[in-house]
Amino acid sequence: NMCCSKVRVAPITSVLAAVGSNLSTYLSQNSRAFRQQCLDCLVSLVKKYGTSMPTETMMQITSEIVPFITDTDLYITDLCVQVAIQVLESQPSMVPVVVEKCVPAVLSVCRSPLLQGGALDSILLFLSKVAQHGAHCPFERLRQELSNTSVIASAQAQAQRHVIGTLAKGLAAVVAASAKDLQAKAVQGFLMVVRQSASAAPSPETVQQCELSLLALGETGKYMDLSQTSGFCDTLLRQLESNQDEIRLAAALALGYATVGAMGTLLKVVIDNVHQAGSSARGQKTQYLLLTSLREVIAIGVSQR
Repeated sequence: NMCCSKVRVAPITSVLAAVGSNLSTYLSQNSRAFRQQCLDCLVSLVKKYGTSMPTETMMQITSEIVPFITDTDLYITDLCVQVAIQVLESQPSMVPVVVEKCVPAVLSVCRSPLLQGGALDSILLFLSKVAQHGAHCPFERLRQELSNTSVIASAQAQAQRHVIGTLAKGLAAVVAASAKDLQAKAVQGFLMVVRQSASAAPSPETVQQCELSLLALGETGKYMDLSQTSGFCDTLLRQLESNQDEIRLAAALALGYATVGAMGTLLKVVIDNVHQAGSSARGQKTQYLLLTSLREVIAIGVSQR
């Protein structure tokens, strides 16, 4: 209650080191309920008094939360990532430590088919915060890690789709938080992968990379207007006629996601193409996919109200 209160209690600063150290040490206790309470306290403690906490204590806290950033207990993972975010924001000098200790664990969870809900939201926020510190965690490192689909090669189709969607969200969070030149480079990189995949033999890895790039474009489009990007609309619309079901659906979803960030231009493009799709069997398939795009626009719009 003291940490959540708006009142800042000055005398507590003398015991911050002991409180932070004890709370982080208690995380190794077997009781999950107790661990959760300790993490709740750490989130509020670091948020409010992090700037006054000794660096040694912050390093201990950061080290102690890492073993619990897993996909076995997503609620605990959510709290641990929230602690890491507060550490990043309260003490910039801790960025190298957080990058070294927490980023690998977070990226590992991103490849889990179980990741969802609050843990996913916290991880996306964490990745966006880390992306702002390019000197310690270069954009290219995050891009390569989040683009690696080889880890799901042996997973079932549904699990693969889920992980690819999660990785796309992570890529978009990183891109949106990066400098303008890196944003432009990343978007062009996604478009290039899609175009190259269209002309390549449809191996499972090629399809996955194309699907990932399409969804990453769409997720990025939620953050920024991509409608004026050269070749963006044409590339996505062309993929609606792909021979691969996964690519067609990814293109439809990406078009819907991107429309959310560019309602003034892309919504008309989608609606016009629905009318122009034609009555042939192929045209009806394209029309159905475009309606899927519109469904996503409506669903996201309702969720944001």
